[in-house]
Amino acid sequence: MENNKFASTIPACNMIIALLIFAQIPIMFGLAPANTIIYAMPWILSAFPVLLICIVIMFKNGEFVDATINAVLSGVLMGQNFVRGIIALTMLNAGTQPAPDVLAASAAMDTWVYLAAGIILLVGGWLAHFKSKLTATGVWASAIGFLSLSAMYAGFGQFFGLIAGIGLVTLGVYLLYSGLAILVNTAMQKKVFPF
Repeated sequence: MENNKFASTIPACNMIIALLIFAQIPIMFGLAPANTIIYAMPWILSAFPVLLICIVIMFKNGEFVDATINAVLSGVLMGQNFVRGIIALTMLNAGTQPAPDVLAASAAMDTWVYLAAGIILLVGGWLAHFKSKLTATGVWASAIGFLSLSAMYAGFGQFFGLIAGIGLVTLGVYLLYSGLAILVNTAMQKKVFPF
């Protein structure tokens, strides 16, 4: 029987998401205004099609836990950052600011979306822990990040934004390490990096 699997895209997906997280660190920690997302758009736009291809291949290969987590984490959440950047750029070019009621509605939507994403990632981390404790830790860090974003947008304070930033940077470090470890270990056909 012919093997219809592709090579695993998990290392590429992990490293790309890490790069996108690192590109947004100045915004996450208040070192740059939120409209700076405009300048992250080239990174997001160039990465987004590759991420979608990686996710499809993961599903095709039967790596449904990794595929689902990456679809939620990158396919949807990074995609909305790209659209948010377009909105910010359009408003900047028009010299306008969103009305307070629009900002309140946006925060309300973000509250529920980040809450749902956090719950999905909690379950994803639980599933991942059967395969790798390190992977579970990375996924749970992202879950804490998204749940904290939900709390921040619900009005519980900017401190939750700091917690979210720490959780997402922890995820970024994990993704970079795991992507490199899988890539090197697979290429060398031996365990070079512990993973």
